[in-house]
Amino acid sequence: MKDEDGEDVMSYQDFYTSLTPYNFNKPMDNTKYFKEFSGEVDKIMQIADVEKDGTVTFAEFYFFCLICQTPSRMIAADFKRNGGSLSVGKLAKTIGSHKLKTNFNQKSVLSKKQENEFLEVKIGMCERIFAGRKKITFEEYIDFRN
Repeated sequence: MKDEDGEDVMSYQDFYTSLTPYNFNKPMDNTKYFKEFSGEVDKIMQIADVEKDGTVTFAEFYFFCLICQTPSRMIAADFKRNGGSLSVGKLAKTIGSHKLKTNFNQKSVLSKKQENEFLEVKIGMCERIFAGRKKITFEEYIDFRN
């Protein structure tokens, strides 16, 4: 679907479907699931919806996938190199630096506009991970990610 600026965006349901493997069969209609578990689904989906507009942009989807695909051992090493904790800016930079090492990025090329939006999104999503804290540990990051 398109937003008011004509950019491609996903509904929460589209976002959920894109992340859920379906064994090469046509995806089932998950409207009933979304109604039954709307509170839990919204809580999870709002993590990716940095702009809080009820949709997920490509940059939001891209960064969410990057968080999920970056191996824990790589992130653990980053925390260790930085004394065991990272600030918002440092975590955003660290996760962004791993994008070239993920499967998703190897299949995607960002336009300049998408790259700029990605930079904004990674700070916004990292602020959500921190939830008001100045620094977080690897364990706190993994608790959020899981």
